[in-house]
Amino acid sequence: MNKSKIKDGVQRSGLNKWFQRGQRGTLEYCTGVGKSRCGVLAAAWLAKTINKDCKVLVITPTQTIRDQAWVQEFKKWGENSILKSNVQIVCIQTAYKWTDQEFDLVIADEVHNYLSDEYFKFFKNNTCTRVLGLSASINHEQRVYLNKIAPVVDAITTNKAKEMGLVSDFLILNLGVTLNAEESIEYKNLSVSINRSQARGFTDWKTINLRKDILYNAVNKVKAVERINNLFNDRYGVIFSQSTVFADLMSNKLGDSCLSYHSKLSAKQRKKNLKLFCDGRTKVNVLSAARALDEGANLPRVTYAIIAAGTSKEKSQIQRLGRIIRYEDDKRAVLIRLYAKGTKDEQWLKSSQNRYNAVYIDSPDEILEYA
Repeated sequence: MNKSKIKDGVQRSGLNKWFQRGQRGTLEYCTGVGKSRCGVLAAAWLAKTINKDCKVLVITPTQTIRDQAWVQEFKKWGENSILKSNVQIVCIQTAYKWTDQEFDLVIADEVHNYLSDEYFKFFKNNTCTRVLGLSASINHEQRVYLNKIAPVVDAITTNKAKEMGLVSDFLILNLGVTLNAEESIEYKNLSVSINRSQARGFTDWKTINLRKDILYNAVNKVKAVERINNLFNDRYGVIFSQSTVFADLMSNKLGDSCLSYHSKLSAKQRKKNLKLFCDGRTKVNVLSAARALDEGANLPRVTYAIIAAGTSKEKSQIQRLGRIIRYEDDKRAVLIRLYAKGTKDEQWLKSSQNRYNAVYIDSPDEILEYA
């Protein structure tokens, strides 16, 4: 059986479980399994078999996913007429303010983002006959909210999808760097200050954030990213960071082949940069992103990603890995996670990779032995 038939079977099986649970449930599928197509299939079923005048609402976390990803999905699967007649697509930042609205189906894309007191108001203050939640990763705390509206009815992890051949083969490499002398002294001084505050029962967030900035923007991480990018040469890749400063710094250092993508750019500029990257006919083959690409973006031809700075959350790792593992024949994706040795950065790394087998390497040059 070919990949498309296997994936189609998985998607329809997930929707059958959604039907069995009263059409109120969430599919927790990693990127590449086809969550969006499940949404399109649910909307098409409703409009064609139950109510041709049905109201379908798709909620998204970002403008890019709202304006591009979902429009493309409905067109891709031949349901453009339903998109025009029955579907409204909005960002959660708009939807949560609504009251007394009625919808036959709500497709909550990246539903884990809406499980807070503020955004959950949408579900409390509006009537949603059917809810289809879509997410790659939902933690224990979020399930408390989710179970009230659309509990998980089916789940496929990244590792399971890899076994099933639904996503490309992938490898995770961890590369440690050292802080330079100045950074090391500052890091230690800030750590002492943080520990003293905590001993007094006080959380000094300003100092904690200053320490994070050292780890996020370490000089040797910049050098490592430059070296890794040179090794991959003209292959398509993404650099993930936690800082727009770092994202722009790498874009400037890598020259015309790399563009920034983050929230401090205008929506117009982000759209332009993403289009140039995805085009395949320009010299742009690297995107340097802060967190704006973590969710939802479909990036063709990407075979490697560098996480220059990450968090302790497994969700972040899952989302960033998802950007590079969409299935392509004979593709092996490589995710390289950088961390500052002997710091909180190393603790965050271990916490975020509990369910993954990663290989530790000592030098960027070792990457080519695996890639």
